[in-house]
Amino acid sequence: MKKKVLIIISILILMMGCDDFEKYTYVKTDTAINYRVNTHINSRGGSIINKAYLFDSSCPLITENTALEKKEFYFASFKVPYRLIKKKGEDKFYVIKNKDTFQYKLLNIDTENHY
Repeated sequence: MKKKVLIIISILILMMGCDDFEKYTYVKTDTAINYRVNTHINSRGGSIINKAYLFDSSCPLITENTALEKKEFYFASFKVPYRLIKKKGEDKFYVIKNKDTFQYKLLNIDTENHY
């Protein structure tokens, strides 16, 4: 009986630790996005946008803008809702909030060895 309980607990722990990022679309250079972001969730190095797209949270801010104290995409979560624009073929993307535009450098997530 104890052995069965330990096996069940072990399976549950393994399932909780599994990477569920595969259900999101990894944003890459060939991805195009242009829409309003209502949810921006940061989870283990990834930023999940509108429960659909996955960015690397550490994408750096590449434009000088004093409206953001922190310089990584992770902190854009404080700006929700905002408009996100990513043009196909570009390695940068834009977060637009009110009259501020923040340009970030796209970092590709390692889809095979991600967390």
